[in-house]
Amino acid sequence: SPSASEAGLPKPHFSLYVLDACSLLNLVASRRFPDIGRGTPATFVVPEQAAMEVRYVRRGGGGTDADEREAVNLSDFQEPGLLTVASLETPTEVASFIAFAAEMDDGEAAACALAVHRRGILVSDDRKARRVIRQDSPGAQLLTTSEVIKAWADQARLDPNALARVLIDVEERGNFRPSRHDPLESWWNTACIRV
Repeated sequence: SPSASEAGLPKPHFSLYVLDACSLLNLVASRRFPDIGRGTPATFVVPEQAAMEVRYVRRGGGGTDADEREAVNLSDFQEPGLLTVASLETPTEVASFIAFAAEMDDGEAAACALAVHRRGILVSDDRKARRVIRQDSPGAQLLTTSEVIKAWADQARLDPNALARVLIDVEERGNFRPSRHDPLESWWNTACIRV
C-alpha cells in the first residue's frame, strides 16, 4: 500500500524548518534534497522572497564546465510535497518582516518572520540573521545547513564516501563552506576528505 506521501497526504512532521535562500540553495546543491526532505522529520518551508533568490547552482565536478550555471526549478520539490513556498499572511507576519528587513535582506527577513510567527525552526547560515532573531525572539530555534545535513546523514546511515560527495557538492555547486562559527565546521572538514 502507498505511504502517506505517495498517497498525496501530508507527511507526518514534528517540526517546521523555515529555510532562507542560502540554506535552500545549499540543500539543492547537495543533489540529495529529495532524500533530505523525505528523511527529515520536518516540513520544509521557504518564504516567497527567499524562493525568488534561488535560481541557479553551479554544475560542479572536475570538468571544464564546473562553473556553468544550472537552473533550479523549485516546483520539482513542491509538486511531491518536499517543499512549500509560503507567503506572509497575517499583519503580524508582515510587521515582523518589515522590522527584520530594516536589518537584513528581504529573503532572510521573511524567513525570520515566518519562523517566529509559525513557531518554526530557522535554518540559516547568515550570522546577522541569526543574531537579530536571537535578540528579537530569544526562544527562537536555529539550525545551520551543516546541522540539517548531519542529522539526515546520521539517520540515513550514509556511508562516509557518500557523505563526502554530498558535502563536496554543496561546496562546489552552492559555493558554501561552514564558517568557523558553525558548530559543525570541524565535522564538515573531516567528513569532506573521505572521497
